[in-house]
Amino acid sequence: MNRLFSQRGTAILILAVIGYMAFNNMSGGNGFSNVLDTIIYLIPAILLSLTVHEFCHGFAAYLMGDNTAKYQGRLSLNPIRHLDPMGTVMMVITGGFGWAKPVPFNMHNFRNRKLGLIFVALAGPISNFLFAFITMIIYFAFYKQIKSIAYLDGFLSLLISVNVSLGVFNLIPIPPLDGSKVLTAVLPPRQQFFVLQYEHYGIFLLLLLSFSGVFGRVIIPAREVILHGMSAFLKLFF
Repeated sequence: MNRLFSQRGTAILILAVIGYMAFNNMSGGNGFSNVLDTIIYLIPAILLSLTVHEFCHGFAAYLMGDNTAKYQGRLSLNPIRHLDPMGTVMMVITGGFGWAKPVPFNMHNFRNRKLGLIFVALAGPISNFLFAFITMIIYFAFYKQIKSIAYLDGFLSLLISVNVSLGVFNLIPIPPLDGSKVLTAVLPPRQQFFVLQYEHYGIFLLLLLSFSGVFGRVIIPAREVILHGMSAFLKLFF
């Protein structure tokens, strides 16, 4: 779990691509106008999204009886606790490509291993959907004030989009994403063994699907449906 470029770390690297796609889509396909935009918009949005995601994995494991994340100081919303040095440098150099340190957990400490694994796996994506929803509530509640501040308007819009993208992306049942952990937990033992046997090849499939544009054709429409649903629901109250 603590390898510099772990499989899950690579998966989070792909998330950075999704984050860029979110910004690129929001900005009408023009991308970033300069390096400053990268620093003040995309990198903070990704850092906050990853921090919430990893914290909730650790907190869910703690609730299920595993103290590993707590003992390692990872039950924190301080982004510094979750930063990977090389991942952070890459994020700055490349303008969004980077990764965080995955929160460690020991499923053998769970009171119920099957339920615990599902709960911990889903905690990350669900936390991102909730983060996006809460941010959207704030955006709607203080719409006039936020629209008057250009940076805040753009940043909150991107933060919402990145979180939904991260949530959707991690639900894909391809190792080592969270969706694969849920799939493994519900499969019979023989099928579990088959999935785990080929788990280390999952990252290559993820890279192929990501850079071939397949993920973009799936994640972006799914993200837009979720964003539209959230927005339509909140407009009933604002």
